[in-house]
Amino acid sequence: MNCCFRVAFNITKSEHITYYYNQAAILKFKHRHILLVARLVYKIVSTGKHQYLNNILVKRSECHSRELRYVDNYNLPIHNLEFKASFSYSATWILNNYKRYFNEKSLVQFTVLLKNHLLAQQRMCS
Repeated sequence: MNCCFRVAFNITKSEHITYYYNQAAILKFKHRHILLVARLVYKIVSTGKHQYLNNILVKRSECHSRELRYVDNYNLPIHNLEFKASFSYSATWILNNYKRYFNEKSLVQFTVLLKNHLLAQQRMCS
């Protein structure tokens, strides 16, 4: 992806590319992956379709009978390092960390708001 970007923007090998990503408002791979998985999770949660995927996302209140501090959070599955790339872990992580965006009425509004947030995060890290 960096090679394509260097050709499109006529960037030399010695220049850092992050500045150009931010100027063009293009997400790097890590943030783009979060956005794409979040869109899928939004569709699953908002429509209720794909019951087998919806069943993976379990709220803490459904797992515990005690009153917990973060009842509206989703329960992260037990995992190891390889498991963090799975849908069940990443979808639950996204739901817990970006839950304020899941209240949006439409997928377009959700995508725009989350992309702007991820771009701001990307700019802060660079």
